[in-house]
Amino acid sequence: ALSPREREEAEPRLCDRSLATAVLFDQCPGGQTEAALDALADCPPEMGLSYPANAGWRLWALAQGGRIAAVLRELRERWATMRSVVENNTLQECWRAEPDSADQWSHCPVAPLYILYMSIAGIRPTAPGFARCEIRPQLGDLGKLELTAHTVRGPIRFRATRADGRHEVAIGIPAGVAAELVLPGKRVPLASGENRMTL
Repeated sequence: ALSPREREEAEPRLCDRSLATAVLFDQCPGGQTEAALDALADCPPEMGLSYPANAGWRLWALAQGGRIAAVLRELRERWATMRSVVENNTLQECWRAEPDSADQWSHCPVAPLYILYMSIAGIRPTAPGFARCEIRPQLGDLGKLELTAHTVRGPIRFRATRADGRHEVAIGIPAGVAAELVLPGKRVPLASGENRMTL
């Protein structure tokens, strides 16, 4: 039997937050995430999108599913081209903000910032106070990335430069942090100090 909503609407509707939550918290039946990830990457017309302050859930899920090209495309094509970014160097409250209106041109959608650290550089704590962390870089086609993640145990420094289709990466780990580099199919312990590798 159809639900009242199904009877009322001719076509199904999707919600980016629901699909992202299903991927992030292993709620897809049988672990089958591909259809949810495809919808999150492609954003079909029946997809409802969260406003910018909640847009990080979708990007987190895409990164967790290895769809970093979709994440980078989103940052380049949707976020970097926001009218508030182009005209005011701020992040707006809604996807379409009009001047001389009640739309907020400076708000709290900081998803690009934490996605950069947690999903692109891939730096995430796995124990309280950064006693342990994992670093799962997903750099896609980025030419260069340099950042410092300030933790309670000291700065984690991350630098990557692309050459010949690969990335030369240097990761500085502070003393007292048990860090692991997460690569497809394996985990590699990182030493305190600077670690260099080619990915």
